[in-house]
Amino acid sequence: MLFRSLLADIHDTKTNATACTNVDTVILAGIMYHLHDHCQVLESIVSANPKHIIIDSVETDYTLKNDVASMEWLTESVVDDTSGYYRGQKEILVGIPNCKWYDLALDSYGYKKVKETKYNRDKPVLQTSTIHVYQKDIT
Repeated sequence: MLFRSLLADIHDTKTNATACTNVDTVILAGIMYHLHDHCQVLESIVSANPKHIIIDSVETDYTLKNDVASMEWLTESVVDDTSGYYRGQKEILVGIPNCKWYDLALDSYGYKKVKETKYNRDKPVLQTSTIHVYQKDIT
């Protein structure tokens, strides 16, 4: 089994597509809730046709209460490497999708959820987190 990781600008969709070519699994850990361009990022990844996509996500009180696909939008200060980022900005608008949003988005790209695991994070604050595992629908 070969594992490779890549440090790149997640908003660079050409690099995403190239990096995800000929790979079995793409892992998006701790990144999707720091973006403003979720669909473009996902499109660039699925264009390379990986078999699996794994997303580690968090939800807010707002998104947990919604029974439909939804996203909470917040302004995030770019203070360190764990914050949102976009080419020289000091703060950006980020969207925090709920689980139903991920399911709807990935389904539209031909992926089906095969596993979901919820867990609680307690740092820096108590949050509900979810690991989503999607597989390319080959039927």
